[in-house]
Amino acid sequence: MLRKTTLNIIIFLFISTLLLTGCNSINPKNLNEKTVVSSNNNIKSRLTKYMDRYSSKNEFSGSILIAKDDEILLNKGYGTADYNKSIPNKPQTTFEIASLTKQFTATAILMLQEQKLLNVNDKLSKYIPDYPDGDNITIYNLLTHTSGIPEYLNYVDSIDTENHNLAYTPEELIELFKNEPFDFSSGTSFEYSNSNYILLGYIIEKVSNMKYEDYIENNIITPFKLTSTGFLSNETTSKNKSIGYYFINKH
Repeated sequence: MLRKTTLNIIIFLFISTLLLTGCNSINPKNLNEKTVVSSNNNIKSRLTKYMDRYSSKNEFSGSILIAKDDEILLNKGYGTADYNKSIPNKPQTTFEIASLTKQFTATAILMLQEQKLLNVNDKLSKYIPDYPDGDNITIYNLLTHTSGIPEYLNYVDSIDTENHNLAYTPEELIELFKNEPFDFSSGTSFEYSNSNYILLGYIIEKVSNMKYEDYIENNIITPFKLTSTGFLSNETTSKNKSIGYYFINKH
């Protein structure tokens, strides 16, 4: 979630793990250790110069980790995490990932399918019997943004992202867009809509008998030891959290 500021820059805050692989097949037997070290040092130098130049223009702010094989080539923070407090970004800084959360939701759906608790070909009406045209909308349509269900943000008057004072239950969110006109007939086109993933989160809760956050925590975050990953409801425990910013009058 993003907040406005009077700064004249945009900060795209995210954590990236980039694995660099060679374009050509190389036989390790043909390389000695000095050659490998020299090659990696050259890559490190180029990466550092590139990122320093890029970030100096305020075109990137965040943390980046780049590794090749077992060696870390770049692990550094750029820009500022909090301008009011003059806190710089560091490798340990955590960021709000916004719609990248959808990847966790999709993974949870596929996990539930593996457990035979649902199927991506299930109709939406199986989980919400009175949903309009629910017999023609599948979980697959929700996953792939091909349901035609309109964007719920168009029907939200205001969301206080600064203090999180305004909160909706999944049922309340669904009611915001449930009876609104479809953008197109299910399966006939594609249009990105957050409403699809609101419905998927609801299905996860209904099938698993767990809150969405608890299911993700117990089945993804904890088993895979994602120690720097969590939910905004737990943000008070985060010591290195960043703040997101918009472009304002950039020249």
